[in-house]
Amino acid sequence: GVYFWEKDRGRDPPDLALPATMVYMLSFAIGLGPIPWLVINEIFPDDARGTAGSMAVLVNWVSAFLVTQFFQTMDSAMGSYGVFWFFMTILATGFVFVLINGDVIKSRASRIGDQ
Repeated sequence: GVYFWEKDRGRDPPDLALPATMVYMLSFAIGLGPIPWLVINEIFPDDARGTAGSMAVLVNWVSAFLVTQFFQTMDSAMGSYGVFWFFMTILATGFVFVLINGDVIKSRASRIGDQ
């Protein structure tokens, strides 16, 4: 987002493009890349894991499709930096939600699995 903000302001910071890309790739590789696939097995009880996991994968792919479908429209309306900040806000909201509710979800799922 910062790179595109600077670029839209007429300053093309070449020293920022590579580090920003590397930070994105590293954070995706240790977070949103593998973690959701691991969490699916942890939060759902054994008897519901197949159906719930399928629904989670469906939501994941539909979300990826929607991002791909509407990126250009959002880019035209908000600018490149606005789109990145928009998705960063969604990511931060999800992160805070998991921090607050992660233990509750895990304990609820284990109680359901014990029944």
